[in-house]
Amino acid sequence: MRKLLIILALALLLGAGLHQALSSLQGYLVLAIGPYIIETTLWGGLVILALILASGYLLYRVWKILVLPRRWWRARTGRRIRKVRDKTTRGVLDYLEGNWPRAIANLQSGVKHSETPALNYLCAAAASFNLGDEAQCQAMLADAEESGILDSLAAGLLRARLLMQKGEFDRALTMLESLHRKSPAHPTVLRLLVSARKGIGDWHGLETLLADVKRHKALSAQELTALELDIYREIIRAFAATKSAHKSLPEQQSELDHLWDRVPNKLKKHANLIAAYVSQLQLLGVPEKAESRLRRFINKHWDDELARLYGDIAADANSQLKTAEAWLKRHPDNPFLLETLGKLCVRCQLWGKGKEYFEMSLKKNPQPGTWLELGEMLQVIQDTKGSRECYRNGLREVVKAS
Repeated sequence: MRKLLIILALALLLGAGLHQALSSLQGYLVLAIGPYIIETTLWGGLVILALILASGYLLYRVWKILVLPRRWWRARTGRRIRKVRDKTTRGVLDYLEGNWPRAIANLQSGVKHSETPALNYLCAAAASFNLGDEAQCQAMLADAEESGILDSLAAGLLRARLLMQKGEFDRALTMLESLHRKSPAHPTVLRLLVSARKGIGDWHGLETLLADVKRHKALSAQELTALELDIYREIIRAFAATKSAHKSLPEQQSELDHLWDRVPNKLKKHANLIAAYVSQLQLLGVPEKAESRLRRFINKHWDDELARLYGDIAADANSQLKTAEAWLKRHPDNPFLLETLGKLCVRCQLWGKGKEYFEMSLKKNPQPGTWLELGEMLQVIQDTKGSRECYRNGLREVVKAS
């Protein structure tokens, strides 16, 4: 306002100076606008023009004075909202960095103007849980649900995740089964159900869940294959512990075969599954069938661990030795196969040959188990000194590996 008054005063002084300078000048101005004619002196015309310019400038300044406060207030409000929103961003970063107290403070102060208030509540609740304050975590989730900011599904999923983080898979499973009944096609619910059932070792329940997991594409193809392998391997491994003692051997064998038939054909080519099946056949007391299955598989799909397992099958040792020596022609110097040959020679009481195979295996891959096998063989043939040396070497390998 002071600036405006100074400008007006200068304009008046300038006008007075011009009047004094032009008072001696003669001039006449005629302005015709349609039927109207304006007649004035040159001086009068200049004064009118100056007044028009001054009035325009004055109106412009008044307009800025009236409009500026509203613009300033909007800008100030926008800055305040941006500052609060920045707290949400900062809070999420704090959460990812593991700074739980600061994450809670920033997320709670930023929730009012946050574009994603549910994110604020979820992260703040998770941070409280990580601090060990489960009560505050549950209170935050309950408040968010009651206010309508957070739906029950999102809150339930976070609660289940936090329970599994504590290892409380039973409680998490109960919660997730409830969510699954409400949202049977939700991929995240299915993924967490898989994790909870794995946590409690419910492999039969997981097998039942497979159909929904596949239908709703809750897992990638790679994850699904890995899950199926885990399920059927663990179910087969548990057969010996769950079989009925009142059933005859043929009935038990039929049950095991039926279980193997449940395995999808694409999975039967995996070595760890055939290893689990063959081991159960061995425990069931049908080593000949175990040897036959394993031999046929190895002939088609070579695997080092299965070659080692072949030496543990208590079938016809002489026949097995011939089979293993035939494999040696295709896989010379394979330490796993050499160890198996050593075991088979021991069972055939071919001590010298067995010692040679064990030593060849140890040169390629010194393992504590191989030293133990050699040590036990030497003890049988009463080579006490050599046996003790093998045991010491095996212990060295154990210490080295630990």
